[in-house]
Amino acid sequence: MNIMQWISFTVILILLITHGFWPTSFILDKYSMGLLFLLAIPLLFPFLKKAKWFGAEFEFKDAIEETKKLVEASEKQVSEISEKPDAKTNFFETFRTQTARELVDKDPNLSLAAIRIEIEKLLSNNITTLISDKALKQKSLRQYIKWYLEEGLINNSQADALITITNMCNKAVHGASVTRDEAEEIIELTERLNISFSIGYSINTKPNLEYKNQGLSCEWQHCVEHFPITEERTNLSCPVFGHNCPGGIDAVKNCKVN
Repeated sequence: MNIMQWISFTVILILLITHGFWPTSFILDKYSMGLLFLLAIPLLFPFLKKAKWFGAEFEFKDAIEETKKLVEASEKQVSEISEKPDAKTNFFETFRTQTARELVDKDPNLSLAAIRIEIEKLLSNNITTLISDKALKQKSLRQYIKWYLEEGLINNSQADALITITNMCNKAVHGASVTRDEAEEIIELTERLNISFSIGYSINTKPNLEYKNQGLSCEWQHCVEHFPITEERTNLSCPVFGHNCPGGIDAVKNCKVN
């Protein structure tokens, strides 16, 4: 105990002994009880601080459990509308988690900051490609998620999961105590959220250089369904999927499927 805690303990002990042996000298009324409470604050402070930590930990656990339900709902929606999944296609990452995994042992808070940055960067970078130039102006992450939801690029469960994941990441960025296990769970939930995007419907429009290892036809198959399709084929039309190729005319010309 520090000096203030020792002083508080000594004074409280003296008052209680005085009341025990000479009750009339120190009467326990509402005023004396208030005095004892004030004197006890230095003694209780470490426990109050610990309770605050437990509250934060409990808050993270609640948010993680809520996110699990949302991710499970997203996975269920995909399984209902998709054909029997090929295990290889689950390797494509809409949101990349490699940096977060590299940091989680060293600094759980920093690993969640990496998840937060990855989600905002992807939503921001792809919004003009998938929506329109009206979205050029910088907006909040919540506004980006709302735009993607309104355009039908993500479903309600995915939107809610993104919000809960980024809220947890925000708390970690601002210094909330997060354990390695909690950070690991949040990273895993982000990876499960990746799987909830059916092949063809990813909101990541960057070319996928690992497509062969994932059993895909080309480097654009993961997102091609989000691009326009015309009644009559044009020089932008994908020879396999019919939609305009995200890679443009040159990609269509060089397509090995031709």
